[in-house]
Amino acid sequence: MSETAHFEIIRSEKTFELRQYPPILIAKVLLSGPFETAYKSGGDILKDYLDGNNYKQVKLAETIAPIATPSKATPYMMKSRPEGWEVSCVLPGHLSCETAPRPVEQKIHFEELASRPVAVFKFTGKAPYSFIMKKTEELRSWAKSSDLKLNSTSRIVVYKSGFLPFLRKNEIQLDGVFS
Repeated sequence: MSETAHFEIIRSEKTFELRQYPPILIAKVLLSGPFETAYKSGGDILKDYLDGNNYKQVKLAETIAPIATPSKATPYMMKSRPEGWEVSCVLPGHLSCETAPRPVEQKIHFEELASRPVAVFKFTGKAPYSFIMKKTEELRSWAKSSDLKLNSTSRIVVYKSGFLPFLRKNEIQLDGVFS
């Protein structure tokens, strides 16, 4: 049985949404290298942790809390950092930084994200990085028209599933605060 971190849709227009998210806990790793390589490596490290490679040997994969649920797939998020790529996933809602099973892999760290509004662009399939950058700028413009003051870099969310890659659901997200 999986938990779901609910969000409220504040505004929706075609492929754009403005959502309000509750506080969440993420597990994250920082990796260098190209986008696709970092995504695959980070996803593998986090999946291993979720599958029980932690000191309590607790499988979290079956209780993962998707932050947006276009499918039952586990969402993996990527954010550009000066040192490389931050790859992360949401942990079950009942966990905190103190109670989450300690990872065996020392590259994994936890972060609690506060409740916040999030601007979202939704798309399916694989996309080149140039497409993601173009759509991120369109999302920034749309978010500003929604009276959202952006306070972060964009995050790419990929709902990893066993389905065909061209049907895979993805999102670009920008955290913000209302003006």
